Amino acid sequence: MAGALKTASPLILGSGENDVADVQCIRDGDGRFFIPGTTIAGILRHLLSEKRAGDDIVSLAFGEAKDDGRQSLLLFHDAPLSSKEQRFAVRDGVALDRTTKTAEDKRKFDYEVVERGQTFSFRMEAVLRERDITEGKLNSMKELLQDILRILTGGAMRIGAKRSRGFGKIVLENPRSAVFDFSEPSKRKEEGERWLDFKWSDEQLEPLDESSSETSSEHIVLHAEFVVPGAVFVRSYSVDPEAPDSVHFSSGGAPAIPGTSWAGVLRHALSNLGRTMGVTHRMDTLTKSLFGEVREEKDGAFASNIIVDESVIKDARSLEYTRNKIDRFTGGVTPSALFTEKPSFGGYVELSLLVRKEFFKKSPVSSGDVPSPEACVGALLLALLDIGNGIQPVGGAASVGRGMLSLRALSLGEKNILGGTGTGVCLDKGNAGTYLRAAGEYLGRKRLC
Repeated sequence: MAGALKTASPLILGSGENDVADVQCIRDGDGRFFIPGTTIAGILRHLLSEKRAGDDIVSLAFGEAKDDGRQSLLLFHDAPLSSKEQRFAVRDGVALDRTTKTAEDKRKFDYEVVERGQTFSFRMEAVLRERDITEGKLNSMKELLQDILRILTGGAMRIGAKRSRGFGKIVLENPRSAVFDFSEPSKRKEEGERWLDFKWSDEQLEPLDESSSETSSEHIVLHAEFVVPGAVFVRSYSVDPEAPDSVHFSSGGAPAIPGTSWAGVLRHALSNLGRTMGVTHRMDTLTKSLFGEVREEKDGAFASNIIVDESVIKDARSLEYTRNKIDRFTGGVTPSALFTEKPSFGGYVELSLLVRKEFFKKSPVSSGDVPSPEACVGALLLALLDIGNGIQPVGGAASVGRGMLSLRALSLGEKNILGGTGTGVCLDKGNAGTYLRAAGEYLGRKRLC
């Protein structure tokens, strides 16, 4: 099987080097990016093990490291970068204090990313031997290969770091394959000659059917669309002295809101809701269970149960303007306090959230106090309402009116759950009621709907 792996979101594949950033992406001997075959195989094995739990065909296909183990029937080649232009960027990251929204001490870092839209050459081989595959296992193996194709073409595969924050989504395009069947003695010579002359070229590969791509059956999917009535400003800084002091963050040349920013905004909105309703402790537990947590002590890391995708702001334009800092006592301009900014104005932005239907077993709280996925989704709906009604801003410069969004569409799976009033937006209790009730019962506030 072959095709082109395209980055549908930025990609972080750490190499252990830190010459240009704290985390630097892996490169080959020519200095070009590539995706190791071990990375592709490892992620696919994990996804298939979850999808086909209890089925030994996964261990048979990928091999087992045991005394009586066997080698893998699948061979994954390294995927070199096939795009002519190698596009990458170095992004800044910083941990913010949840109360003051200022940077925490010694929590600044940067990391290199492969930009979205880059393509890598994908190659995979499956060798099915008679001694490994009995007649009863052959159909299971064919189904497994179809599952691999659906995962790759459907965008269900995410690789590298920060996968739960909008990074690492890859999609297989133009999948093609060639089959060599040596099971018939009369055709072995002919098939052997075909195999000896085989090259990884489109002329010797047949297109594969992509009609049944993998969907996110393991997640509850939320999709929101916001209008930007004014400006939004996720700051990015340049070392160019001729450039503005700060500009709006961009991804692949387009203004965007990274998944890390969305996650921070949602966490802050949930924290505010907890304080407002007087359930700070319960909301804090819900937030940790949903977003995960990293602590310094042993066994202090908890995996995130939500995927927050990066969003491109569409139909937006950037405008540059200069501001002065005013002395609050004299009303005059403060010396050396002239600065230029370039926010993003107008347009609309879409946000996708995927919440696991079954949370990871390891949790920051005792098993009896873990909120259900439905309760977490209900709380997220309230947080999205706060963002969509302008209560919770996105990005910086909120004190001067930046980051106010207006919610115009909200769906849960295939169902629209957005209602409306003359003064703002609200939820359709018919489609959202189950989740709101679950959130209300967990938080001890049964009148959420």
